[in-house]
Amino acid sequence: FQRAGMITDDVLSDIIVKALPEGVRLTAVMDCCHSGTGLDLPFKLSKSQGWREEVNPYHSPGDVQMFSGCTDEGTSADTSSYGTAGGAMTMAFSEVLRAHKNPEIG
Repeated sequence: FQRAGMITDDVLSDIIVKALPEGVRLTAVMDCCHSGTGLDLPFKLSKSQGWREEVNPYHSPGDVQMFSGCTDEGTSADTSSYGTAGGAMTMAFSEVLRAHKNPEIG
């Protein structure tokens, strides 16, 4: 990071999303700061506007979903565990997985 900078959503999309073939399912969990459009996916869900298509969307042949802990402008360091800042979404997601050892994804 200190030498090369941040990995942009464009790079993540190019490397991870655009390379996916049809029939492949990817579920990404990004509970990091400024991750709202972390994979540059074509649709976004917001509380106030519902589903909306992004400007100039890329539609992957794969089935891609992303859960983000915050907006592009926000930060995810919104809880503390063991004296370290962390993301509330990761904590909640981890609790659910601990409670349901073998979840089925439909």
